[in-house]
Amino acid sequence: MLKKFRNRLILMIMGLITIILVIALLAVYTVTSLRLQSENEERLNRTEELYITDGELQFDDTLTTETTEDGQLTFNRISPGLGVYFNMLVDKDGQLVMIDSTVKLSQKQYEKAAQLAWKNQKGGVVQLADREWQYAVAPAVASLITDQKQRISQQKPTYQIRFLDITDSKNVLASLRRTLLIVGGLLLIFFFLLTIFFSNYAVKPIAQAWKKQQQFITDASHELKTPLSIIQANTDVLYANKTDKIEDQIKWVDYISKGTKRMENLVNSLLYQARVDTTDPELTFTETEIAELLQQVFASYEYRLSVKNISLETAITPALLKTEPTLLKKLLEILMDNAVKYTDKDGIITVRLLAEKNSVTILVKNFGEGITAEHLPKLFDRFYRVDESRHSENSYGLGLSIAKGITEQLCGDLSVESQPGAYTLFTIKLPRKG
Repeated sequence: MLKKFRNRLILMIMGLITIILVIALLAVYTVTSLRLQSENEERLNRTEELYITDGELQFDDTLTTETTEDGQLTFNRISPGLGVYFNMLVDKDGQLVMIDSTVKLSQKQYEKAAQLAWKNQKGGVVQLADREWQYAVAPAVASLITDQKQRISQQKPTYQIRFLDITDSKNVLASLRRTLLIVGGLLLIFFFLLTIFFSNYAVKPIAQAWKKQQQFITDASHELKTPLSIIQANTDVLYANKTDKIEDQIKWVDYISKGTKRMENLVNSLLYQARVDTTDPELTFTETEIAELLQQVFASYEYRLSVKNISLETAITPALLKTEPTLLKKLLEILMDNAVKYTDKDGIITVRLLAEKNSVTILVKNFGEGITAEHLPKLFDRFYRVDESRHSENSYGLGLSIAKGITEQLCGDLSVESQPGAYTLFTIKLPRKG
């Protein structure tokens, strides 16, 4: 299930990245294409006025002229910033009158260009001399200036056909397409690998939580199975001896009662664990005197301490702490219960309360068998118990897990250290301001 979730996550992220990347690359290509098209249109539609002074043609640019055998004039000049182009002046029948060119082409090529353009006067693109040329047809502007400084417009209608070389523009766009495709492909590969990495990173805690949840269900089922088996077995004995008096079967009833209480305690612990795991608990933090709270906890354990003849040594400094008193009391009870349970008869438990400037530290230390190093990292896991106490009827392996959860809700930290055969020390550190 987690693998499918990860694959869906990767597919969703890559789909979104692909859409954004395609839009971005298309925007770059479209803007470049429109800019080149606009520049070409501006060059193509640029109007030039031809002046004829006393029978000689004049331009501001430097030009050379030549006359063909049929009297047709050809001008060769360079116009900076206008690209590679040539103009043609044709009459109303499409016959060449004049050629104004920045390139050297043969007479046949000029005539072919004029014929192609005159057939479709709306404009377009033609192939000429292994190049692509965009053209436009427009009425020509020509004037005759006499010695008397008078301007007489040309009487016969003529048309100007301008051809602009757009081969380089198309090559630029083709090169841009290839570049964008390569860059886009590389970026998709990069983002795909990045998405896989972060998806695995994001799914990892979910996988761990799922594994813990499965383990929790398995362990809870196992723990519930034991008292249920006891209750079922002793109930079957009672059914098998229906005629016996209750006094004769009180032993089986006691077993059923103990199994019921064990299951009740386990269910209550599971419910408390569920409440501790709540991500948004409603807590009320109030100023609490920790020394008084500790004394209340000690009072409730006097009997159990006396049964095992355990000495309780305390070093408590009065300290006010803004916290949730009910949860803190439960946390202290869990640690005291754990300390009493794993302290040998005639042993010692020490509790210290240290008040610091920004925090309060509570240390609960019991002297006994201790815990080996390999068990310490898992000590706060649900249902985890060290081998020596695994089969204890009064231990479910939930207490320390609940204690850890409570400490986190109180914005504090709970740690443990132990020396096998010597002691086990639990340290609670809580901030002054909850």
